[in-house]
Amino acid sequence: MVVSSIRVDITELVALAAFDDTTPRGIAGDLARLITAGELRRGERLPTVREVAGALGVSPATVSQAWQALAGAGLIASRGRAGSFVQGAAVAGPAARMRGMAAPDDPVRLDLSRGTPDPLLLPALGPALSRVSARAETGSYQAEPVLPALRDVLAASWPVVADRLVVVDGALDAISRTLEQVVRFGDRVVVEHPGFPPFLDLLDLLGAEAVPVTLDEHGIRPESLAAALALLPSALLMQPRAQNPTGASMTLDRADALSRVILDAGDDVADLVIIEDDHSGLISTAPDATLAMWLPDRVVHIRSFSKSHGPDLRIAAVGGPETSSNASSRDACSAPAGRAGCSRRSCSTSSPTAPPSTPFPKRAARTTHASGCSATRSARAASTSPTPTASTSGCPCSASAPRSCSSRRRGSGSPAARRSSPRAAAGFRAWARTAGRMPRGARLRHPGAVRPSPATSCASPSASCAATSSTSPTTSRGRRCTSRRAGTDGATACTARHSPFTAGAYCPTGRRIGGASMDFGIHFWNYTFSGGDAAIVPELTATAKAADEGGFALFTVMDHWFQMERVQPITNPMLEAYTTLGYVAGVTSQIELSALVTGVTYRYPALLAKIVSTLDVLSNGRAWYGIGAAWYEREHLALGVPYPPLAERFERLEEAIQIALQMWSDDDGPFDGTHFHLAETLDSPHPVRKPHPPILIGGGGEKKTLRLVAKYADACNLFAANDDDLAHKIGVLRAHCEREGRDFRDIRITVLAGVEQAEHPDKFLRQLEAWAALGVSLVSFRSSRHPVDFVTKFADEQLERASQVGR
Repeated sequence: MVVSSIRVDITELVALAAFDDTTPRGIAGDLARLITAGELRRGERLPTVREVAGALGVSPATVSQAWQALAGAGLIASRGRAGSFVQGAAVAGPAARMRGMAAPDDPVRLDLSRGTPDPLLLPALGPALSRVSARAETGSYQAEPVLPALRDVLAASWPVVADRLVVVDGALDAISRTLEQVVRFGDRVVVEHPGFPPFLDLLDLLGAEAVPVTLDEHGIRPESLAAALALLPSALLMQPRAQNPTGASMTLDRADALSRVILDAGDDVADLVIIEDDHSGLISTAPDATLAMWLPDRVVHIRSFSKSHGPDLRIAAVGGPETSSNASSRDACSAPAGRAGCSRRSCSTSSPTAPPSTPFPKRAARTTHASGCSATRSARAASTSPTPTASTSGCPCSASAPRSCSSRRRGSGSPAARRSSPRAAAGFRAWARTAGRMPRGARLRHPGAVRPSPATSCASPSASCAATSSTSPTTSRGRRCTSRRAGTDGATACTARHSPFTAGAYCPTGRRIGGASMDFGIHFWNYTFSGGDAAIVPELTATAKAADEGGFALFTVMDHWFQMERVQPITNPMLEAYTTLGYVAGVTSQIELSALVTGVTYRYPALLAKIVSTLDVLSNGRAWYGIGAAWYEREHLALGVPYPPLAERFERLEEAIQIALQMWSDDDGPFDGTHFHLAETLDSPHPVRKPHPPILIGGGGEKKTLRLVAKYADACNLFAANDDDLAHKIGVLRAHCEREGRDFRDIRITVLAGVEQAEHPDKFLRQLEAWAALGVSLVSFRSSRHPVDFVTKFADEQLERASQVGR
């Protein structure tokens, strides 16, 4: 144990925390658990960022992001050069969201004479207690936390057959204990909106992020849940009946629809734990619907008896899975040759069936297809027939890819498809074993409750994938799935869980920028076509789709109000950048999006940050924040936009980046700069990508631009006359990085190229090799008058070979 009031030794810290996951979220999570468990005590000074980075083999930027997350949660505090100190675990008091509304701490007189409810308000429990006392030893501590007689009563009224039933001190206590088992620091948890405020307080205490979903009179909207699952939450917290505050109650049809949404999300949410708070219990008049009817191995169902049996009885029962039904089936999964192993949590891919005829289904033994294979998504519609399947001869599974396929019979109903959640089962087992014996507030640290590290294998046998660690939003590919180039139909999505610093723990299709090899983009700057203005939309759409489907990594547009007069007449067409990017986001699914670049004078900095946040949310985490100091004076004068001197524009540029970073953090407070003063920096929702969209700074100015790149950026776009000039600027950037204490490798270097350079493949390949040797890892082509033809031809003939440069 660390001794209080001393500096924590780096060796001891690494030994205590283990740090199996060296992403910023993983580092922050491990330290958060040490602090909340009391192993790191208030006032102790942590090792420096550089010491931790050196010990873990990561960049200082990675550790710095972890430190920022811990500081945002109030677990540590930075005191400048004195270092970072442990603040201690959260203590009792008003919730963080309510502290600003708390009344002054003035002396008051508190009358304790009526500490219990009026007996006239309570039911007559004496006869019932007498009958129970006559049949059970209620006067002493028991070997089991729940009396067998009570367990029988609970089981008789439970909506499904629960593997395990325990009793705790009220529903909120049960929810708190369950969340402590399945949620790690930095995890996302889906909650209803509007919802029960104490749920948000519990998530704040755990350092978790709430992901809101909207409701109607039947409960959670399926489309809202589908969008939330794209963010890879670890848990879903819901109230199936009499939802507080709306009163909505989930119907069986809605439960069926939500189950389908969860299963359609696939292995990305195979570890999702569903926590149902049935707080109204026996007094509710709504049907007793629960997702456990469809997903029994994922659901922890909580039922309160305080409202039905008396407000002075803080009693709730909790039912959940004892074991993972598919634990053995994982052993039957055979990974294709050449793969280290299968990353899937479960190999069953069936979907929910029609709800059983009775709301209280009895679960029988699990049946497994003899072939050991798995039903495909295309065959799931047939599985919804109410006729039970008597044999496995009709299993629509492919024998060429052996997996395990499991189903469970429910009385006389159809085989109920299911996905197991190992974390739900293991976490609940540990929880249930200690329920009734664990002091309130203690944290269980059971291996089954620990969220696994990001997967490093792909579920698509034909996909060519490479997984690497990540230290910044753009320096890790995490996974590069080239199923299109490998000759597949492209329908198989990568199921890898990427570092949150590549895609906010969300991978739309598996294709992500970053890594050792070369990526390519298309820079759409020209809107003049032979078909006139009417051809703009068709050309833009076709180009974006071709680049998206062809394996291009980045789609950029110019951010100007007028066409650049040095390349085309100023009267030629020019579209507004972010409106265009929003349109492109809607017609693509995986290519990343950026302005190249936005002038700092074009929009107020906070508005620009909000625009990029919106683009990132609507594109599922594909937006970049491309910015520069601005240079096109004519368009400013023409439209009446102030055009400050160059020195002031650079000052504004730095403040704009600082404002964006603050808005994308948990700090909603004021910003007081030289040129911009903001009373609040609220940005809701935050970008999908974590910790924020990649920041790209354009330009090659050696004194100011490259210094800002070293200090703030995740990528830069360099303009150079030749390779010697480019090498010189990269050297200057390296020097700035050393002065700023930044790992140069964390910065993505990008350049522009003309489409004519690709007309000679061998010569262009040599040019790519020269750029790669200098550190360039992304090349964007300036679009031509026939961009679709170029994108298609390059994707088909050169992209695969060119992408290997730098490996």
